[in-house]
Amino acid sequence: MNSEVVVINSRGQVVIPLKVRKRMGLKEGDALALTDTAGNLVMKRIKTPSREELLMEWNKLTKELNKKATLLGIKEEDVDRIIHERRRLDRLK
Repeated sequence: MNSEVVVINSRGQVVIPLKVRKRMGLKEGDALALTDTAGNLVMKRIKTPSREELLMEWNKLTKELNKKATLLGIKEEDVDRIIHERRRLDRLK
């Protein structure tokens, strides 16, 4: 594990040293989670999926849902009715 010393500025900001950013492959716009664990601060990269990854996952999910809908005999014209019925039931709770 490599350690670096950083200083908090007057606005509460810290700079991640260049060699750490390079080693970790961090670039502008990357998201990090900051966690306080027993008085220690831990930063962890939050991987955000690319547009292509999101589209691939979306296509995979819709393919699975279409299969299930077919097995259940649900047609495209049934979807609107099912959504409205579900919302009506939710309001009654």
